[in-house]
Amino acid sequence: MKLSRAYTLDQVRSVIRYEESREALRGEQFAVHRAKPLGFWTRPGDRGLPLKLLGRKLGELIEMTYDDLIDVRGIGDKKFDSYLMLLARALAAGSEELGMLADGSSPAPMATTDGRHASTPARRGHRQADDHRGNPAAARVAGDGDGDGDGGNRRNDDQREGDSRAWRDSPPGFTTEEVSEWQWSRWRECVVRHGLQDATLGHLAPSLRGLSRSLWDTPLSEYTNRTLAQLRRRKSHNEKHLCSIVEVFRSIHALLCDAEPGGHLGLHLRPRLIGQAADWLSETQRKRTVPTKRECLDQFVMPLVEQLRRDVKQQAVAFAERRLGVSGGTTDGRPAARRDQPPRRGADRLLGEISAVLNVRWPGGQSQAHALLARLDRQVPSRGKRARLRQVQSVVELFGPTATGGSPATSTKP
Repeated sequence: MKLSRAYTLDQVRSVIRYEESREALRGEQFAVHRAKPLGFWTRPGDRGLPLKLLGRKLGELIEMTYDDLIDVRGIGDKKFDSYLMLLARALAAGSEELGMLADGSSPAPMATTDGRHASTPARRGHRQADDHRGNPAAARVAGDGDGDGDGGNRRNDDQREGDSRAWRDSPPGFTTEEVSEWQWSRWRECVVRHGLQDATLGHLAPSLRGLSRSLWDTPLSEYTNRTLAQLRRRKSHNEKHLCSIVEVFRSIHALLCDAEPGGHLGLHLRPRLIGQAADWLSETQRKRTVPTKRECLDQFVMPLVEQLRRDVKQQAVAFAERRLGVSGGTTDGRPAARRDQPPRRGADRLLGEISAVLNVRWPGGQSQAHALLARLDRQVPSRGKRARLRQVQSVVELFGPTATGGSPATSTKP
């Protein structure tokens, strides 16, 4: 490498990092990336960006030398460091799309079971290893753009991209400012590739607290063809709503990014706690057994209560616990004393809120629970029947009125 002018030590380091990045980005795996503008790898929280370069294609820019770029008006050392940061993200994107792990090996396919709930990825945190070892050029470009030359010794957030921790529920400090258009495009493509466009936001969201109720029934297809910039321009989508929407796509990508669609195995995506209750209910129906109170409480009632704890305010959770007889340390299914009940109008409001959550989280759950209740009503002896069926009855009631509009009560007698 020949130097055409006098450089400072920091500038020499920048030249070396840039030359390594240019050489790597000329690889065949980056053909698609070279056709995209540099701004494709920016994030809303980025500062000090080389604005005059953002609209130009990456392939065009890497053909320019360091001197050519520095001579562009408004591009100094700090803006050039930001340019190197964006190149690092492009390099990380190419390495990740090749499916390379830290040791350069290909990821193992994720084991799945047809029709069963997959609560966690088969390889949690498989991208938490240092991705730079599989791409030395990316490691050299890594850093925060301060030109201190030790960026290659630090793990770069741009390489991690947040994918490996997306399976967590509501990761602390997550905002859409951490997400680039490139990441968002990959997450959207994953949803389309696995045919999940008809799934609703309310069914798959980590929590419904940050998601407007008007968006609960919105299918993912509403967002699969929209950029983050387009979503931010929507007046109905504030930052809190947008963050919840993006988290749904990010969680799906973390779970399915390495899964190949079209195989003989499949996935049934649903909230983990809802899956526990649904699996227990299906197994109980299959065996045609009469569950004990403790089994019903541990395997059916409590998972639903914990799901409500994630999705509604504490007042509604306490109301559900009283209705199910699990509040105040009692677990016998007896209803709370009248003095502990909220006023009728408040009770109707809380019951409506709980019913909406359960129905969006578990579509068809009410009919399945009602079928169990009807079978037990026929199977359990009349003596003590009300006490045996009270908790299942209370769960059915929390789902709201039946499809016929009447009460889901059974013919149980004292």
